[in-house]
Amino acid sequence: MTTAAEVSVPNPRFPGVEARHARDCPATGWNMDRCTCSPTYRGTAWSRKDRRLLKSPPFASATAAKNWAQDAKVDLRRGVRRAPAPMTVGQLAEAWLEQLDGGLVRTRSGRPYKPSTRIGYRQVIEDWIVPELGQYRLAELDHDVVQEMIERMLSGEADERQRRKSASTVRNAITALRAMWRHPSARKSQPGNPMDGLALPASSKGRDRYATPSEAAVLLAVLPRADQAISVRRPAARRADGPSDERHRRRHRRDPGRAGV
Repeated sequence: MTTAAEVSVPNPRFPGVEARHARDCPATGWNMDRCTCSPTYRGTAWSRKDRRLLKSPPFASATAAKNWAQDAKVDLRRGVRRAPAPMTVGQLAEAWLEQLDGGLVRTRSGRPYKPSTRIGYRQVIEDWIVPELGQYRLAELDHDVVQEMIERMLSGEADERQRRKSASTVRNAITALRAMWRHPSARKSQPGNPMDGLALPASSKGRDRYATPSEAAVLLAVLPRADQAISVRRPAARRADGPSDERHRRRHRRDPGRAGV
């Protein structure tokens, strides 16, 4: 699995850019001679006013990270960008769940979450999100960290009893994290979305397994209202003594050997 390996020696061609490698990659920082992974790059910019370092989401190219760093430095000098207050995922989860229970958090369609959805969100956040990601600052959380949590859940490393989690449990945890990430504090602290491009597991049972009511509520709640399922009205039952049934019985009495249609 991948985690960040911070740069040790700056690269003069890409000032303010950090090179990040996979955990099992022997390379560190800008020393690419021994690199066996596909490194990512993160731009940085120091805020003198806030005395904190701003960090970008991971980029596939060093040039993109450099451009982000340059734009951030210009915005800081102009005073149009501020370094967000340091906040951990655990602190965000606590604040978000409190707002969720108070009906202040709404779906994309603008409606409050249903009780079953709130229960499902709280369960996966308290069971998996906070224990695995709660210590990370929002600005530090990236795609690699979230992907590592997924792999730990699937392998059983995230469970005290080493029990492997199902694909549906993993997907529910990511769905809750995506909903939580719409909080303004998360968007200000992390310009990118750490949930973009995740390799999520496919259900081994395919379509044979039906989601429970609480799971379905969690999955549907994050969809825009136009994309949510439309309730289907059950068609009215045909009258047992309708005209067509009476004609069928008369034909059957005339010709008992005739097959019913």
